Amino acid sequence: MDQGNGAEQISAITGNMVLFAYDLQKINDYIIQELTKQQLDAAEAFMTVGSKQFKIMIDTVNISKIFLGQLDIAAHLNKMMMENTHRTMSILSRGQQELAELIEKNLTNLDKQVQANQE
Repeated sequence: MDQGNGAEQISAITGNMVLFAYDLQKINDYIIQELTKQQLDAAEAFMTVGSKQFKIMIDTVNISKIFLGQLDIAAHLNKMMMENTHRTMSILSRGQQELAELIEKNLTNLDKQVQANQE
């Protein structure tokens, strides 16, 4: 291998690593943005549930109605938490899939570069 070919190979590998880092950053940005949106939605939902609970306590004088209201809130919270969990898993699964594809693409490109430089 002459010096020019070695420099070209290093330059190509460095360029691919920069592109890999950029693509990895895009995946990370997506995950962070989606999880942040989800956290904000969850915080808003919890505040709404808290307000609903407070309203039940103020407006209801019958203990059994308070208890039924609390059961309704608990069922709502359970549903909300399950939806939140499913959304989180979906976001993270998508990120994992994109990362696996990115790594596979970069390994394939690196393999092609190495094979081309051996010829």
